[in-house]
Amino acid sequence: MQSTYSALQNWFNSFTTADVAGVAVTVFLTLLAILVLRLGLPRLLSRLSRNQGWEFDNQTWVRLVTPLWLIVLFFGVWALLTQIPVPDDLAERYHRGLNLGVSLLIIVVVLMGLLRGTRAITDHYRNRLTAVGDPRSTYVGAIRKLVNIVILVIGFIVLVGQLGYEITPLLASLGVAGLAVALALQDTLSNLFAASTWPSTGPSPSVSTSSWTVARRASWKRSVGAPPASDPGTTTAFSSPTRSSRRPLSLICTLAIR
Repeated sequence: MQSTYSALQNWFNSFTTADVAGVAVTVFLTLLAILVLRLGLPRLLSRLSRNQGWEFDNQTWVRLVTPLWLIVLFFGVWALLTQIPVPDDLAERYHRGLNLGVSLLIIVVVLMGLLRGTRAITDHYRNRLTAVGDPRSTYVGAIRKLVNIVILVIGFIVLVGQLGYEITPLLASLGVAGLAVALALQDTLSNLFAASTWPSTGPSPSVSTSSWTVARRASWKRSVGAPPASDPGTTTAFSSPTRSSRRPLSLICTLAIR
């Protein structure tokens, strides 16, 4: 018991003024963003829809906006936990588990948002068609089920890929359109978290490090199949975190990977 108390006391003493300030700012900004998204945005969208003649009511906007503030909440929790001092012997497992856990939660919330959005929109149009006696209202339920199945299949593949499993057979079974969507979403969250932790803490412990070389030249000619060569005197090398199990996918900029 005494050792546990001493460990907790040492942990609290490890907090610096910058750590406390960062935690306070993170909590404040997260709560402010949630308040705006939870209360202000649906009302604003409802008022805008009335002025513009849109057909969605306030309840529809609430169902569409709810996943947004949940994502902000998870990002806030992740940003808060990354600022907490962690012992060196636990830092690697801590950051790996934190990044993976928040990534999975955000994927689940995005899937939930897509399902809720599909339900809200289809219910809205089904009620409209039913009110005027349009027989096409009977097809809305089947369309919604089909869209939900597609969303769940793609979401499952993204989750499996995020856990590090080989998803090539699953991608091949989706066809061209599904393959393009799944590949585009495959590394989005992992690269997002890696890029977020890189400027402040260096390469994330949960990823390996590869050398990215950026070549800067005054002038060069573009030719098909022949990338520009770099000048030895103007080459800047820096480390960027990438997943060790697959090639990195950068959604921010295009760099020459070496």
